[in-house]
Amino acid sequence: MKSGATRFLNISLRKKSVAIFIMLVTLPSLLIGYVILSRYETILRQQFIDSMEKNLNTIEMNLTEKIKAIEDISDYMIYQENFRSFLEAKPTPGNMEQIYKDKTAIEGFFAFQIMSKQYIKSISLQGVGGNELQMGEPVKGLEQ
Repeated sequence: MKSGATRFLNISLRKKSVAIFIMLVTLPSLLIGYVILSRYETILRQQFIDSMEKNLNTIEMNLTEKIKAIEDISDYMIYQENFRSFLEAKPTPGNMEQIYKDKTAIEGFFAFQIMSKQYIKSISLQGVGGNELQMGEPVKGLEQ
């Protein structure tokens, strides 16, 4: 045991001070820094997750609101007599006046919807009788 103690006493003061500095300053600083960094990373990760969940919930609510508005427009069109008669009528010389009246009323409704709702760019109707009506920037898709 004495040989270890005497060996330590025989080491230069410079080496002793470096060893003490490493043991008392550097190692504790590294350990504390690692713990703080780990905790900080956990907190930032949780804040990021919370922020993303909040943003996604907001987007979901906005999309749900827009889908509900489109469903309301569709429901209105189903129950409105002008729409039904326009979509079911076949263009014959006898009913062209009624088709024109229905078309005028529908165009007014469409114009209001396109102007008041920025997310609606166009509306297209195609009836079983062959009547068609398009307003806005028409978009063609694969759906029938």
